[in-house]
Amino acid sequence: MVFKLLIQPLKKKKCKMIKMTKTCLKKRTLALIAFCSLSLLGIFQLSFSVVAAEQEGTGAEINVTATDPWGYAAFVPTTNHYAYAVYQGTNQAGFRLFNWLEGSVYTESMSYPGLDISEYYPRIEDDLLLDSTTNLPYIDPWNDVRWLEVNAGTSENSTISPFEANAVYNRFTMTEGSSLAVEVEQYLPIEVDIAITSTGPKALKVDFLDDDAVGSFSSSRLVSPSGDLLGSSLVPVTYNAMFGGVTQFYYIPFVAHETGTYRLLLHSTSTLTGFLKLEFVSVGKASISRNTLTTVGNSDNNPNVQEMFDDTWRMDWYSISGSKGDKITLQYGWDYFVAAPTILLWQQMPNGVYVPTDISGVTDKIPICFLESTNVYVTVDPGMNGIMYRLSMLAKTVPITDYTIGEDLSIETTRGEYKAVSFRIRESSFVRFNYSTSGSGLPTPPSSFIYIDSSELNVEPTVDPIDTKTGMYGETYDYYYLLPGEYEFFVVSSDTSYNGIFEISSTIVEEDSTVIPITDMSYGMGWTDISMAGITFEEDPYEYYIRQGLWTTVEITEDGQYFFVANITNSDNSIPTSVAPSHVIAYNYTSDEYVDVTAQALALDGSTFETFQNTNDRLYIAYTDKWHDMEFNLTVAGSGTAESMYVWDGAWSGITRTDTTNNFQDNGSMVLSYADGDYLDWIRGQGTFDLPSLEENDFYWIRINCGTSSPVFDYIRLSNVTIEPALNYVLLQDSEYVYGDYLLDTPIAIYDFDDWLISPTPGYELDTGLSQVLASSFLNAGTYKLLLIPEDCPRMGSVTLRLGLYNTIGATRQSSYTTSIPVPIIHDFNMTTGITDSTHPYNYTTYPFNINPAPFNATLYANSLVIECTGGTEYAWTQLFATVENATFSQVQIWQDLDWQSGAGPAGDYNSIYNGAGVTTFADEFGVFLDHFYLVFFYTPTVPLNDLVEFKIGLSQYDTPIFTTADRTVSTPAPGIPTETIVFIVVGVGIGAGAVIVVAYVYKKRKGV
Repeated sequence: MVFKLLIQPLKKKKCKMIKMTKTCLKKRTLALIAFCSLSLLGIFQLSFSVVAAEQEGTGAEINVTATDPWGYAAFVPTTNHYAYAVYQGTNQAGFRLFNWLEGSVYTESMSYPGLDISEYYPRIEDDLLLDSTTNLPYIDPWNDVRWLEVNAGTSENSTISPFEANAVYNRFTMTEGSSLAVEVEQYLPIEVDIAITSTGPKALKVDFLDDDAVGSFSSSRLVSPSGDLLGSSLVPVTYNAMFGGVTQFYYIPFVAHETGTYRLLLHSTSTLTGFLKLEFVSVGKASISRNTLTTVGNSDNNPNVQEMFDDTWRMDWYSISGSKGDKITLQYGWDYFVAAPTILLWQQMPNGVYVPTDISGVTDKIPICFLESTNVYVTVDPGMNGIMYRLSMLAKTVPITDYTIGEDLSIETTRGEYKAVSFRIRESSFVRFNYSTSGSGLPTPPSSFIYIDSSELNVEPTVDPIDTKTGMYGETYDYYYLLPGEYEFFVVSSDTSYNGIFEISSTIVEEDSTVIPITDMSYGMGWTDISMAGITFEEDPYEYYIRQGLWTTVEITEDGQYFFVANITNSDNSIPTSVAPSHVIAYNYTSDEYVDVTAQALALDGSTFETFQNTNDRLYIAYTDKWHDMEFNLTVAGSGTAESMYVWDGAWSGITRTDTTNNFQDNGSMVLSYADGDYLDWIRGQGTFDLPSLEENDFYWIRINCGTSSPVFDYIRLSNVTIEPALNYVLLQDSEYVYGDYLLDTPIAIYDFDDWLISPTPGYELDTGLSQVLASSFLNAGTYKLLLIPEDCPRMGSVTLRLGLYNTIGATRQSSYTTSIPVPIIHDFNMTTGITDSTHPYNYTTYPFNINPAPFNATLYANSLVIECTGGTEYAWTQLFATVENATFSQVQIWQDLDWQSGAGPAGDYNSIYNGAGVTTFADEFGVFLDHFYLVFFYTPTVPLNDLVEFKIGLSQYDTPIFTTADRTVSTPAPGIPTETIVFIVVGVGIGAGAVIVVAYVYKKRKGV
């Protein structure tokens, strides 16, 4: 035997062992797993190994005094842990745990009498599980970092000893094939680091020997050595044949895709002390041949009752092998079962196998795509002892059709049988796809593509469209951004009783070489067309209302707050000045008939038609686009009874107009009002009648209701036709963390702007030529790709978008502040009075300025003051006081150049501290993540405008130590050393305030023993 003793002093702010106590009245204490002598080693079975420690992290010391009893600490967890916060001391105190803006507050008070109440510690904040599990190599600071406040103002002691904070959880280690049996405080999070030495399917048996085993688990996660969160869950196993559903144990099935140390995280809601037993369970393994019917089960063709009583639980695993790019469907059918077992499909990670979840079809036919040459595993889990079953399975090869981008493809789907389409992208591209279906089978278009080469680039295995446009007849046009490689998708009929036809067409979105000008805006400077470039969109060959999209590169050379500014014009002036209606329909109330009188309404040869013979008669006028004026010629004048006019915006809504016909008593016009909001809301369709020869939803409609006017119309003309184009755009930038590039907004919420109206006649434009703020964001310097997709632009020639990008930082007042000033003297409870209370003078910095000249466009941009804060401390709890004269606060933001962003892009760099209106004083405390950040104060000048606006801003930071979880893992045993011969035990024994003995025993079995 070889023993090794290590003695290590406890460094300041490092882990300190928690003392055992039985006097804790509210919170539970931690069990100390201690071994008092080396001779106890003899009681161990050599089939398991274990490491256990009470406080698993780098601790923090919080120093407070009787005169200033407030202190803070930051809990900054490492990735992929479960933990609770624990704190201890010797004095009365209150503890609060919350996020960066004091949200989700958890409070614990220590108010027991006596000068020394150390026996009531440690205090474990078990109301809040700190879960830092993620597939990304960073935490989300806004949500994962927790801040601890200590208030020792209730202490009876004149001298307050430091408080200590740390992370706490049960931690153990074991190796594959071994077992673990330890006593645990079950309510604490549990972490087991497991050294896995072989890949493939595994099953862990989990047993808690207490009376609260059923339903006590709230969550579990399994993390691979590469940091992937694996599909796994705690599954109960019951005994049904005799005891009627008593839970015997839980098991955790998973597939190991690599060797190394896996981390199992468990969290229980039980309040009891339990004894945890964790061991590997052998699983039955068999293979399923491709295109061959295989019958499996735990019984034969002649099941009997005795088998049910003799059966012991087992989970069967079946593997199906495949090569990269293979597609199969897994079909299954039951021969018999006592109770239906659960069938689960397991994929190796990362990105080894992909199973779409959004494909319609029968539940017993599962499509599977192999992203690399590997195995996919199927488990059949009876869930209970005594459940006999017999099951037939068929892994059927799916035929693959090759497709080339830019071509048209038609595929016939066959009664629920899956087919696959494969295509290749040569270089990173924006691609637009259009799908159409026909036939009773109604094939389901794909909502995403399977990226076969994703595992090679370590990106996501599916790609969703970044935007979707709807065509004139309901066709969908999906825009994707695709990296180089092979892509595939499945096609199947929604109605499996019939065949169907699926058609696909696609096109590469062209790159426009236009350089988008970027201007650094200075205060007082307005939008100018000088700093805008024009991009012209051509008509789409397939669709009447959708233009061909374009993309261009945008180079942002410095960090800043950027605004897109644009206008859109019908650049070749091809909008007609006067047109005939597309359709005119007269409704006769007496006969309840809709009569098409279009020919008479268009005629200039004297043809007339009568309408408005009865009070409830109506006239419907349609055209493919909006119009502004209507000209009427009358053969017989009406009686002058008032008419009413409506447009369709999903319902008939009255619209304001100017009427020179005097209610159809004279020839003249009716001019609609742009100022009426219903004009902008006017959409195609009418929702009233359905004539067999007319597609009503292709047109804008006006409805005129009759008084008893009885005019006879000679002809009707429309003028000042107005198009209302919409523009969708998205900005992408390279990211090392997620699929290919990331979006500045989520794919569902693409920026969409549609408040332009374009008319050919001067005086009738709304926003034509007026620059519009499309969106703003705090962007980091870099190369971006800008995709622009216009729609609702009918074929009336060229449409040009003029676009500029402004860095508006220079348009704001800017200054700086040094945050390294003394700890706050005004605390949270007296903040409100502290702003004006002369007994608490605050170290304000004053920022006075004139509001004239006015900002570049007060209607498009909120006034703001940007303060660059330096000299502080990262992860510091920070206090802010601010006042303003001759203005009111509307919003306060914090900007930080974070390096842990995900698919949200740099938009995650900033957050709002305050949103409101009308306040002149502001005070709050919050957590910052960096020692360099910006505070942005948006304000509204008071009316009447005063030339002088004066800000006073005070900042200070608490001494905020950091405590965190320890990111330790067990190493895989060296080759040649049997894993069952090794035992690791770590025991912490406190020997005073400044030191701890850490004892590590290593036992190696001698040859022949």
